[in-house]
Amino acid sequence: MRWVEDEYFRTLEIPLRRGRVFNEQDRPGTPRAAVINESMARRFRPGQDPLGKHMGAGSDACEIVGVVADVRHQDATKEGLVEVFFPYRQAPPKSMTVVVRAGKSIGRDPMRLGPAIGRAVAAVDGQSAPSRVRELLQIASGRLAPKRLTMAVIAAFAGLALVLAAIGIYGVLSFTVAQRTHEIGVRMALGAPRGSVVRMIVGQAAGLAAGGVAIGIAGALAVSHVLASLLYGVQATDPVVFAGVSAMLLGVAVTAAYLPARRAAKVDPVTALRHE
Repeated sequence: MRWVEDEYFRTLEIPLRRGRVFNEQDRPGTPRAAVINESMARRFRPGQDPLGKHMGAGSDACEIVGVVADVRHQDATKEGLVEVFFPYRQAPPKSMTVVVRAGKSIGRDPMRLGPAIGRAVAAVDGQSAPSRVRELLQIASGRLAPKRLTMAVIAAFAGLALVLAAIGIYGVLSFTVAQRTHEIGVRMALGAPRGSVVRMIVGQAAGLAAGGVAIGIAGALAVSHVLASLLYGVQATDPVVFAGVSAMLLGVAVTAAYLPARRAAKVDPVTALRHE
């Protein structure tokens, strides 16, 4: 629940979906009013228009006069949180937060408005003064900091795992292809073109790598819901990330097979036949 002034929604550029926002008629002594967000409207009375309906009972009853768009006030990573707004004048809380939207003339340093905000608050209530002035961007960044740190640690370990996987794939495939030097010599002695032998070796390695990538993608999709709660603005199943990692691993596999296969194919077939 939030107690807000009439200009709150316009200041934060929160779109009005239905009804109205608070105005001068929402004052002490008049019927209590409330504005709800879209998530609350869907849950309050599904399939019905909430405008004109009442919430609460007795002296706490209030009429829903408007519906505004959902805004992530509490947690930027969570959608669908219900919110109810009440007019500040009808039930003033003991403390409040003043929200100011700076114009373009302020430039990139809106904190210069701090003294002016203090004077404006003092003009309304001489006994009040802002305890601190912060940018909304700073507040949002502070709330996301713990999750950002968690994701940075996870990303670091994921990057290390990717590098180790690439090194392992390269080492195993290089060793495997080198062990097939005798086979390559036999094929070439029987008349197989050098290029076709190299393509065969590389194709087999790429097939094995593709199978491993497919299994890895299936496993990643299975656990993607675990990371979804830590992400904001990015999908846990981002196709660009999946495609990039898959392409990298396939590239490593092809390179690991191509280089030793090409070296073995250049060796004289007689020498290759003697290779153990």
